[in-house]
Amino acid sequence: MADSVVSLLLETLNQLLDQDADLLLEVEDEIRSFHAELGLASGFIRNSEGQGNAQAVRDLAKKISDVAYEAEGDIDMLAFNIAKQRMRGKFGKLIHGFRYRSMLNDVSKKINGITKRVRDIYGNKVSNSKPNGTDRSQSFFTGDRKFKEVDLPCFPKVLETLLDQLKREDGARGIISIVGEVGIGKTVLAKKIYNNISVQGHFDCLVWVHVSRDCKAGELLNKILERFQRPNLSGADHEKTFRRLAIHVTSSEGVFSKLRRCSGIRSFHYSVLGTDHHAPLPTARWSTLYKGFKLLRVCNLGMIEVSRVPEEVGRLIHLRMRAPDMKHVPSSICNLVNLQTLDMRESSLSNLPDGIWKLQQLRHLHLYRLRNFCDQGNDEKSLGKLQTLSCIRPHKDMKRLMVKAKFPNVRKLKLDSQDPDETAEFLESLDHLYHLQSLKIVSASKLPDSNAFPLTLTKLTLQGTSLVEDCVKTLEKLPNLRVLKLLQNSVNGEEINFGAGGFAQLQILQMVELKMTTWVLGRKAMVNLRHLVISKCDSLEKIPDNLKSLANLQIVEAVWLSTDLRETLKNILGKDGPKIMVVPDMSVAST
Repeated sequence: MADSVVSLLLETLNQLLDQDADLLLEVEDEIRSFHAELGLASGFIRNSEGQGNAQAVRDLAKKISDVAYEAEGDIDMLAFNIAKQRMRGKFGKLIHGFRYRSMLNDVSKKINGITKRVRDIYGNKVSNSKPNGTDRSQSFFTGDRKFKEVDLPCFPKVLETLLDQLKREDGARGIISIVGEVGIGKTVLAKKIYNNISVQGHFDCLVWVHVSRDCKAGELLNKILERFQRPNLSGADHEKTFRRLAIHVTSSEGVFSKLRRCSGIRSFHYSVLGTDHHAPLPTARWSTLYKGFKLLRVCNLGMIEVSRVPEEVGRLIHLRMRAPDMKHVPSSICNLVNLQTLDMRESSLSNLPDGIWKLQQLRHLHLYRLRNFCDQGNDEKSLGKLQTLSCIRPHKDMKRLMVKAKFPNVRKLKLDSQDPDETAEFLESLDHLYHLQSLKIVSASKLPDSNAFPLTLTKLTLQGTSLVEDCVKTLEKLPNLRVLKLLQNSVNGEEINFGAGGFAQLQILQMVELKMTTWVLGRKAMVNLRHLVISKCDSLEKIPDNLKSLANLQIVEAVWLSTDLRETLKNILGKDGPKIMVVPDMSVAST
């Protein structure tokens, strides 16, 4: 059972109390009280799951989620008004002071009422769950623990896979398609997913729409908007009843004019399919976002080209993710104090605004070979919460930032440079990244001594590095390396030799499009290897016979290898060896 609304609201309350306590004034106590009650209720529900009385847990979770859903709008608007007040000058604060105080007073009364509702819902349920009705417990009193078995006759494995993909939080899938022959049961499967209780609890709003073969994009959008209503908020304003909107169309004509009714949107995903997927987004269209979507948290414009982002977009103080193909980033983006993900890997930007250091909540920064990262006048500032930094050019200025610990908690780093010496020099500064776990190098490079790499490094990806054979000896000394990906042109030479006893902790090895003819595996090398991938290594002729001695090897993927090499691999590993996955499988293709 997912209480995503409650979790998100608790996070917002935390940020308010941590960053804006000086402007909360008399409403601070009410916010802290509400945060405490909501946190207790959320923890109580989590502890009660799986302990019996499942229906009672679901009922309580729904009531708490509904209250949090209603409160989220008030809390978000409070944060919005606080941000506006903070950006005003002394004279502006004086002029708007009375109105600001009045707003806080109104919010205080609302929060008091919401806190009482949470306390009543949670307190009554806890009291009823205890035999003597006394102290609050950690979960429901579980007397009867009978569970009803639910039969899933329609594609149980497919259903489980789709449910997992649908609820995954990484945001990698915007659309999940169910494809098959007529009458195979696609609609039945989709309906089962739609009615699944875990799906109902995970998403704020759901909609089931029948689409005809001749349906137009505008008509479909209107259908979705008409049906996108939250059942328990009957009579409420339509435009405030749903939070997430994804639009995938073949033409953007007339779409933005239909979004004026969607001011409650928190998450907006938009893409143009087909030949126009790179079509530019006019600057005027941004007005729909920063005027209509004041509480927007997530904005994903896919591959849409954005020539310029207006300064006004900085008003979207809740925005946490943006991913368009941008040609220019305004300095006002630094007003987005809650921004956590900035994705511009499809952009050709060479610089970021000077105020980038103000984004203290930034966790993931995806770029395309960023050249400059301004540091003038910011000696005391760092991006302490940044975890992903990709992709940067490793020049001297960037090395200086590493040495000054400007990114102290980076876990994933990607480098791209055309100068091997420049990359090699930069790699010597990695010892300041005490939390680095994943490193990817996608251009010509030289490797420093193994001692230059952090001990925390567990994953290394090399592509286009053109390393000499001796560099493998450096890699095999990395004490905690568990994943090694040797991709296109990462290693030169006809032979690749993994020395005796090397790669002691390695569990996954990928070798893709390497030009080697011979692969040598030393004695007791890669003793913990579990997953091996050999893909498109067209010149490879010899595989080590002692591959069968790797007792922990479970899966071997042979992708587009010659018939002789596949047979050699099968003979070495034997029938009782690890599972071999052949792509493409010629035996299947020939039947």
